[in-house]
Amino acid sequence: MSAVRASKARSKEETTSDARLGGEADGQMVVVRPEVLDTVGHVLGNVFQRMYHLVDRVGEADPLTAEELRGTTGRLEGFLRLLLDYISPSVPSLQFVTFADVAQSFARRLSEAFGGRVRVHVNAPPGGQVLIDPAGLARAFELLASLLQGRPAADATQGISVNLQSGPRWLRLGVSLLDGMLAAPSSDSEMRWAVSEKLIETQGGTLVQQTGPSGEPRWEITLPLQS
Repeated sequence: MSAVRASKARSKEETTSDARLGGEADGQMVVVRPEVLDTVGHVLGNVFQRMYHLVDRVGEADPLTAEELRGTTGRLEGFLRLLLDYISPSVPSLQFVTFADVAQSFARRLSEAFGGRVRVHVNAPPGGQVLIDPAGLARAFELLASLLQGRPAADATQGISVNLQSGPRWLRLGVSLLDGMLAAPSSDSEMRWAVSEKLIETQGGTLVQQTGPSGEPRWEITLPLQS
């Protein structure tokens, strides 16, 4: 099972209502059962299959409206899938992976986001291994890469740098992006970041976004090393 912490700010009236129920809701752990998530996923699949079928029927008479409906339906489906990813239980399957492979995996995702048109420079120390869930980390890398604009910036010849540093108890992966590479903030991008953060934290790591020395956006992922 998984747990999601409720941390929504609420009005005074709502807080009073919770008190009458005998406890404070903020900070309580809400249990999410896997079988319920499976049912929700199945129902959503059927609903969206029906919606796409209706879009096809609309397209026979009004192609422009159908295209707009298809795009809106696709965005809604993608957001709900992200929401399910966020609340779904995460049980990592751990194995040892070399530092270089971790860096190359992220570099490949970043390069794919730009169709290979942006060079990704990788600086990884030789040797060394980290115990991770490769599938979970690859998914986090994929979602983070999807936050990029998808087109090279004007000075993209400088590329993106992926640097690894290792300490006695940690492996730190820093990604420096060019200014303007990040897409505009949205509910969708916030969910992608939240799911990435969850997948990394499940492995005992952290994900933060910082500002580099020249004002450029910078991602920093820290993973624990086995002592």
